[in-house]
Amino acid sequence: MPARRVTLRNWQRRFRLPTGRYRQLVLAALPFLETGDSRLTVVYCTATRIRGLNRDYRGIDAPTDVLSFPDGERDEDGATYLGEVFIAPEVALANAREYGAPFAREMAELHLHGLLHLLGHDHETDRGEMRALQRRLLDRLADRIPDIPPAD
Repeated sequence: MPARRVTLRNWQRRFRLPTGRYRQLVLAALPFLETGDSRLTVVYCTATRIRGLNRDYRGIDAPTDVLSFPDGERDEDGATYLGEVFIAPEVALANAREYGAPFAREMAELHLHGLLHLLGHDHETDRGEMRALQRRLLDRLADRIPDIPPAD
């Protein structure tokens, strides 16, 4: 069985997050995406931090909810380091309120969204395939993760 690892780093203090649930979600998604031996890092950060990253790497001087930085290098143990996903919970909360969605669901979607970007998917250039895959993953995994209802 392939070895998979998700490292979580919390660089914000405003939100107490059920990180174990989000780790389970990402770990459960990896086999469906056929990642083999792989690992990745999820970083929870402030809106200020993600705004700086968005400005520096995408040329957009505004906060966003999630950014992904793909890597793809092999570790000394042979696992592929997929990269880093940065998530700003305060931006996610604002989006959840705007969409009328539960915060836990919004956060779950951002984890999957960031993971798909690490794997090369791009909703800005495809014809809806990434969003469709994201919805299928969330629906498929929702019953395993408490507090994340199935998609509509």
